[in-house]
Amino acid sequence: MTVDMPGAGEGRRRGTTAPSAVNGPVYSVAAVRAAEEPLLRGAGGPPEDGLMRRAARAVAEVALAVLPAPAAGVLVLAGPGGNGGDALYAAATLADAGHPVTAVAVGRDGATHPRATAAARAAGVRVAAAADILPAADDTARPPRFALVIDGIAGIGHARPLDDAAAALAALGPVLAVDVPSGVDADTGHAPGAHVTAAVTVTFGVRRVAHMTSDACGRVLVADIGLAPGLAAVADEHRPVATALSGWEPRLTWPGPAGRPSALVVDPAVVPPERRAPVVDIRPGATSDKYSGGVVGVLAGSAAYPGAGVLATTGAVRATPSMVRYVGSGRDEIVRALPEVVAVSGLDDCGRVQAWVVGPGRGTGQAEREELAALLDRPEPLVVDADALTLLAGDADLRRALTDRDAPTVLTPHAGEFARLAPDLPVDGDRLGAARALARRLGVIVLLKGRFTVVTDGTDTTVVDSGTSWSATPGSGDVLSGILGALVAGAAGAADTSDASADTAGDNAAASDDTAAADRLTAAVRDRVVDGVRVHAVAAALSATHPEGEGPTSASLIAASVPRAWAWLHADAAALSATHPEGEGPTSASLIAASVPRAWAWLHPWSDRPPSRTALTTPARPRVTARR
Repeated sequence: MTVDMPGAGEGRRRGTTAPSAVNGPVYSVAAVRAAEEPLLRGAGGPPEDGLMRRAARAVAEVALAVLPAPAAGVLVLAGPGGNGGDALYAAATLADAGHPVTAVAVGRDGATHPRATAAARAAGVRVAAAADILPAADDTARPPRFALVIDGIAGIGHARPLDDAAAALAALGPVLAVDVPSGVDADTGHAPGAHVTAAVTVTFGVRRVAHMTSDACGRVLVADIGLAPGLAAVADEHRPVATALSGWEPRLTWPGPAGRPSALVVDPAVVPPERRAPVVDIRPGATSDKYSGGVVGVLAGSAAYPGAGVLATTGAVRATPSMVRYVGSGRDEIVRALPEVVAVSGLDDCGRVQAWVVGPGRGTGQAEREELAALLDRPEPLVVDADALTLLAGDADLRRALTDRDAPTVLTPHAGEFARLAPDLPVDGDRLGAARALARRLGVIVLLKGRFTVVTDGTDTTVVDSGTSWSATPGSGDVLSGILGALVAGAAGAADTSDASADTAGDNAAASDDTAAADRLTAAVRDRVVDGVRVHAVAAALSATHPEGEGPTSASLIAASVPRAWAWLHADAAALSATHPEGEGPTSASLIAASVPRAWAWLHPWSDRPPSRTALTTPARPRVTARR
């Protein structure tokens, strides 16, 4: 990773190596403590200092990258434990680099790590008391501002709320947190009281749950301090509690002093292709047809909310090259907006599908309850959203039908809907734990929406950091439900094809094992739900990204950006209706029709004009009859 820092009046420094924001496993605090133990014993010299100095180097590297000028002031808040030691050793490095650094002991009795404190003093760090920085209650003077505040108060050791003085000190500049912002529980992300809100958090080895559930962490960077052997040694006892995946990773703007901006750029403006975790490849093959990718049926929208049906169906159409069927009273509006959709008025009139989506804008009356009951009794996978979640929450018979289902079911609540489904599982305390508990209770896959979206089947858990919050707009969830339905249908269709191939080959062992087949399908559906969350997150970011910068978006723009999101996540080349600046993404009949003029232009790239530089380097293309 490269960190670029435009300093005040000094241009741009390049080439600084720093921690990276990466996808990977999420571990508990206990696992990290166990993995650190052999490193602490074998680091050499004083017991903790070898590991501390590695961590401190990572903190100092990021600090040097974001500080806006060579002489920018830094405030270090040091607690009594190892986290404070990391911060103080980093303070020494910053002071050696010419930055004026002030360190304040924050904790009981003013104790700090003795060797790290000595190193900081020797480097010229000023060690002060909080009273030296903060004005007295009756003083009208303002406290000083710092270009950077390094939070080394508590780290992963505990999540006690900050006292008033510590909270006031942490507000004196943009914060770089060491390991986890103080006052935030590393194992849950819950902050029970006053806590630090960081712009950037530098953590070590692996992410903890807080890094994927708490926006108090800001941008999280993971530094390699050699934990991998220790984690491998304790793997039997400490497994990852989740997997972290990213959606969009934009530039991080770091506020400079007096309003002068500086910037920490982690990778380019977006993550390069080789760093993007893969999503399912939906490109049709040579023998594919309109059914090959799985057919999805969408039951969304109503007379009161016709737009929800359009948005959910558009999300499905834009996410798959295969057929999309619509069921409902809004069929005329759907076909006007999306002529490639096969639309019918009733469930009994719908042809064969591999998965269903139900709920967005659908209503909560008796007819909708009977419709949901009928879907719960069907053998295909089902995505349940919005109004259908409200029906489930208020009807014990529907919940029993849900738990009796054999096919995979995906519930997609936001926090309010989750609270109605499971009032005894507060998501603000332990977001991952609550989602896992509900998934196990109902035998479903839970997608708990948010900036940090949790997807879990009760055992395997993935948290997707969307990277932006542009999806927080009306109708965005409807688009997501359509995307999910298309991908779940693809997983179910692939499973059908696989089972048919196994039977044809005479190998009936796997196909006859219904439990194993069901488990494979559930795992495939869960993986496709994760893919859908990431595609939706990237589509939201792309829809708000323009040559001039970021601007407002809406659900319809997010839906239109879904093919671009696939292209961004795959970064492959393709042609015409499926080709975007980012690469290749899904298309549909209406998009193909809209691309016919481009097709003629592609087949006649030069016309009678002199060839452009691009044309001179373009491979020869077969021509068709000129039409002028």
